[in-house]
Amino acid sequence: RLQALNDEFEEMNNRKKELEDNIEICSQKLIRAEKLISGLGGEKERWTEAARLLGIRYTDLTGDSLLSSGTVAYLGAFTVDYRLECQKKWLALCKE
Repeated sequence: RLQALNDEFEEMNNRKKELEDNIEICSQKLIRAEKLISGLGGEKERWTEAARLLGIRYTDLTGDSLLSSGTVAYLGAFTVDYRLECQKKWLALCKE
């Protein structure tokens, strides 16, 4: 009977050790998860801002393409000053 109690005691001590190890592993996972979540908090703001800027660039894409193609097609033979003047006028017309 004493041997059975000793065996049961040893088994329970082993189980206790396993549970303590499990607690330690879970604590480490929780610490890593908290670090990851805090690190990703700034990512949401960064992605939101990037999406906003991309939306603006997408809106401007048609006008930018129009001005670029007009400059290449029609203004290549003129001076830089005249090109800039024409581009400013075209930009104003596009914004109307």
